[in-house]
Amino acid sequence: MGGKNSKETNRVNNIKQASRVKVFIEVIKRQGCMLCGYSKCLSALEFHHVGNDKQFDISRVKKSLLATKSEIAKCVCVCANCHREIHSDMVEGIESVRTVAIKEKNEGQAQLKLR
Repeated sequence: MGGKNSKETNRVNNIKQASRVKVFIEVIKRQGCMLCGYSKCLSALEFHHVGNDKQFDISRVKKSLLATKSEIAKCVCVCANCHREIHSDMVEGIESVRTVAIKEKNEGQAQLKLR
């Protein structure tokens, strides 16, 4: 049992999961920067954790879709410029900016709203 078939099945499942996570992240990024509204280039948009309960860095760690959704719910989506300004203490009141709330519609789809 197991063997090559099991490895191949795991590889295919990992690819599918990574694809679902990537699509989900892109849906959120299409909403643009929550501070300035920038939305021209998705790769220039990042997630900034609001608060101190960060479990992992969304852009670096490959997690399940459920774990990614949970982590993104603690974040605001901002452009690279606004993100640098946040970390340079140039943006006041970032803790009061509404984070992403995710309301499931159907499997594979999500309705995004600010909370």
